[in-house]
Amino acid sequence: MNSKKIIIALVTIFAAIATQAQSIKVGYVDVQTVFTQLPEVKTANSTMETYKKQLEKGIEDKKKVFEQKVAKAEAEFKGMSEAMQQATQKELAGLQEQMQIASQDAQQQMQKKQGELMKPIEDKIQKAINDVAKENGFTHVLSKEMLLFSQPTDDISNLVLKKLGITPGANTATTPKTPTTTPK
Repeated sequence: MNSKKIIIALVTIFAAIATQAQSIKVGYVDVQTVFTQLPEVKTANSTMETYKKQLEKGIEDKKKVFEQKVAKAEAEFKGMSEAMQQATQKELAGLQEQMQIASQDAQQQMQKKQGELMKPIEDKIQKAINDVAKENGFTHVLSKEMLLFSQPTDDISNLVLKKLGITPGANTATTPKTPTTTPK
């Protein structure tokens, strides 16, 4: 009688383990490929390039002003009193520090702008991954970059692209066009 209870308990445990093992379905996504195929990425990159040029122009303008003041100070330095020389050196050091601060601020502004532009795209991709996973019964979806081995049948990248309205294998947003003719 005890042996029957033990056997029934073991069968129940093994059945539960087998059922649980069958319910796990893992897929993976090549997020970088999905990302590069979105047209929004090309727009965001273009916006970032324009923003970067604006920031660089502001820094270049400050650099020109600084260089002009340095040239003027060098030309007039010998004719200045010691107090004027010290004041000029202090002014130039202050301008140089302002340029360094402006450069650091520009870097921070670029990082912030990139985050603002890319966050909606990343959120859109994540939502598509979540939707595809739910629709196809995946319990786990991993990034392709994290995998050491996987079956190609577990790749749901094309499903995610379709969910985003992109035809898989279409031209990528960040890949430059290649010439169709060969040089002679």
